[in-house]
Amino acid sequence: MMQNGNILLRSPKDEDATALAQLANNKNIFDNVRDVLPHPYTLADAVFFIDLTKDKEPQINFAIEYDGMFCGMIGVIPQQDVYRLTGEIGYWLGEPFWVKALLQKLLQ
Repeated sequence: MMQNGNILLRSPKDEDATALAQLANNKNIFDNVRDVLPHPYTLADAVFFIDLTKDKEPQINFAIEYDGMFCGMIGVIPQQDVYRLTGEIGYWLGEPFWVKALLQKLLQ
């Protein structure tokens, strides 16, 4: 768990499934992430993803929480071969949080 002000990175929890499904089921999110994210994104997809990632060691997928609310995901995709010591970072924030994150940055 990592926290900076109002933002917390933590393990995905079963309780995140509804919010994850609602936020990820957005064409604007789908258009800007890797093709592995299904669209439409259902509650079953959210439950599957949380079950797949919540207890993984080492942990490479984190829920992003803003002011106590689930608002997105961030993760690392470990690379292979000569790139095995590196990783690709990917993240998305639910659209209702786009303006909030920008305003928070501007107010600092």
